[in-house]
Amino acid sequence: MSAEATHHEKALPRTRRPFVPAAVAQERLIESTINLLGQFPFDQVTSGRITEAAELTIPTIWRNFDSMEGLFANVCRVLLQRSVERWSTKRDASIFIDPDFQLRTRLIAWLLAEGADPAIFRSGLIAELTDALKQNVGPIAERTATTYTQLTALILQAYVVFGSTMNIPPEQFADGFAFMTHIREQLPQIETELGWN
Repeated sequence: MSAEATHHEKALPRTRRPFVPAAVAQERLIESTINLLGQFPFDQVTSGRITEAAELTIPTIWRNFDSMEGLFANVCRVLLQRSVERWSTKRDASIFIDPDFQLRTRLIAWLLAEGADPAIFRSGLIAELTDALKQNVGPIAERTATTYTQLTALILQAYVVFGSTMNIPPEQFADGFAFMTHIREQLPQIETELGWN
């Protein structure tokens, strides 16, 4: 190839990718990330792999989310939102065995181990679950409802993260869930005994 031909190729303008609005780019990045998190170990879900799947460039992550941590925080928000939407039709503890909620829980545990700020994952879920509990159980004190909801949430999220390491089979988890349901029915009596009412 002649020097003139090589110079001519370098002078051609680069092909530009079509403009993608921010809302569309964010949705594509989040959906691609969720899909990849279901296929690969979390540490292999890289910016390059995400943007390739989303058909975007790596700087798009930083323009829309400031960082990979920001993207993952938004992924957690979307996963929680999907879970809550399904849960709102049932109003039971099914949210904790929802696949999106389980993925969110495992992702948050991994991100916290990697040094993420816990504040970016806070949501109003406990307040929603507490309100639902008070509607289902009857008149109980806020303290009782909040304590039970927080304790249940901790146990169930711990099961998502550590259940396999503790070799807890699903049927044993179902027994634990039945146990917690029985305690829930006894909350008015328990709060009276504790003097919380």
